Amino acid sequence: MSTSGRQLPLLLQAALCHVLFFSLLSSSFSASYNITHLPGFDGSLPFRLETGYVTMNATSGAELFYYFVESERNPSEDPLLLWLIGGPGCSGINGLALDMGPLKFKLDYFDGQLPNLYANPFAWTKISNMIFVDWPIGTGFSYSKTAKDYTTEDVEGTAFIYKFLRKLIMAHCAGEKDFKKPQNVLCATHLETLNGFLSEIDVYSILDPTCPDEPPTSAMRSLKENQEEFISSPLSSVPDISCITAALLANYWANHHLVKEALHVKEGTIERFHLDNFDVDSYFYTRSVPSIVPYHYSLITRGFRALVYSGDHDLSIPFLGTLEWIKSLNFSVLEPRRSWHAGGQVAGYTILFSNNLTFATVKGGSHIAPDTMPFECFVMFERWISHQSL
Repeated sequence: MSTSGRQLPLLLQAALCHVLFFSLLSSSFSASYNITHLPGFDGSLPFRLETGYVTMNATSGAELFYYFVESERNPSEDPLLLWLIGGPGCSGINGLALDMGPLKFKLDYFDGQLPNLYANPFAWTKISNMIFVDWPIGTGFSYSKTAKDYTTEDVEGTAFIYKFLRKLIMAHCAGEKDFKKPQNVLCATHLETLNGFLSEIDVYSILDPTCPDEPPTSAMRSLKENQEEFISSPLSSVPDISCITAALLANYWANHHLVKEALHVKEGTIERFHLDNFDVDSYFYTRSVPSIVPYHYSLITRGFRALVYSGDHDLSIPFLGTLEWIKSLNFSVLEPRRSWHAGGQVAGYTILFSNNLTFATVKGGSHIAPDTMPFECFVMFERWISHQSL
């Protein structure tokens, strides 16, 4: 991989560190496979996909599952990105087939059978190599034979953005340390009202209808007990057309035995695949680091380029909160807020800070902006990795 003598972006340098890490652990790969066909996709895959397990602890039997997609342009020269999905507990399939990865689910027709896939015309893997990981243990297809491996510690999580979401209510919640169990009665009342409003909308994409991501129990029972009947006949409980989302189809797809066989998932290692297993976050993940802003500051001031972007329709982690922590770094503004464009239209707004830090909003973008605004995000990403101004 050539760097052309230029300083590599923050994400790319982090990815290279992981590549070296993976290389050093080459003997620890318990299995890796080159995937040419996937159930639901018509014909051969037009890109190189590799899946496999990396043994993290041979004694306890802990293994992480990964998906590597080679760039469709020039793999040896194009950058490599390690894309870690949030949650914690969200599978790399989010990136592979819902967000900026090479695959997308067809949403226009679904009758309860195996979901269909198509090639994403705006995939970031057209110009970049990408690695997606089911992380931590208990996420996606990653598993362990030892129960203690399912409990992990927070090394890069942050808590104050969550607090920022409550800023409309801070007048009665000043001094509260736990917003899930506030001591002030007025604060608790306001939080209950706020949570009631939030429960009526999709906080990750405020204009979309509220829909479940998990298939109904009857569908999973049919899938588990009679695989052949499930694939050959429609379900009796197909969701309403307005609630057939990519996340829902991903759960149907990844739980199918043909998909698991195609991906070379080890049989019997997990009972059921969850695209987003929030039990990992709630019960098995300790948020021991309240803020990683100091770490961001350390990396950026050492010369790493950074792009921070947010969809402006995300209420879960609103872009105003993201902008607040960027401002807390006390970097000077080199270029004040301005619009940036894609396809001749305003695609969002951007601010250039000192130390090569670019902040951008994506107009109409949800929590995962490339999912709802794929073209705009592709343009943004291509310009940034090419060292061009948005």
